[in-house]
Amino acid sequence: MRTGSRQRRQADLRAFRGIGVSLLVVVAWLLGGLLGSAGADPPALAVGDLLVARPALPDPNFRDTVVLLLAYDAEEGAAGVIVNRPGDRRVGEVVSESSPLAAREDVLYIGGPVAPSAMLVLVRGDRAPAGEATRILPGVLLIDGSEALEALRSSRVPPSEVRFYGGYAGWSPGQLEAEIGRGDWHLARGDASWVFTSRPETAWESLTRFLLGPRA
Repeated sequence: MRTGSRQRRQADLRAFRGIGVSLLVVVAWLLGGLLGSAGADPPALAVGDLLVARPALPDPNFRDTVVLLLAYDAEEGAAGVIVNRPGDRRVGEVVSESSPLAAREDVLYIGGPVAPSAMLVLVRGDRAPAGEATRILPGVLLIDGSEALEALRSSRVPPSEVRFYGGYAGWSPGQLEAEIGRGDWHLARGDASWVFTSRPETAWESLTRFLLGPRA
């Protein structure tokens, strides 16, 4: 990696931490770093992986959770959202009246403990309604920009194929790998059906039994 590019990315991260901008900036920054490290050995983790919390994980922020990785770089860290923790608020309740999402009645999922006021939007499919989008895994897009959000206002995308998350989960370099090494997380191949399940309350138990067996 070029020194200048690395320094610029480190400066971007410091700026993000200082002003608390949206996770979408961090996702773009991390994905840019991942693409810029094409010559390096591939990491064991990858964007689109699912992290399944081990049974009885003591941290209440992640107990019985399934996390979708949205960004990963071995040298820069990782970010993701909890996909199985619907909250008790609606999207329209937490945005301004002028927001394209003001009329949305969708449940706002608790995406993680970091920057809970930052909102992320995942759409099921391979083409975003409009605007910018980042492909996380087949059939799952992270959308960004006012054009994409405006398109959700009038699009025919069913509510069952859109997920809104407040906040995210973040790990510094090496932190997630260490947690996996001590058994805090089990890895599963990402799939759109887990992200957009109609029964998020059963996702953790189902994945745990699938990975560890019926006695887990």
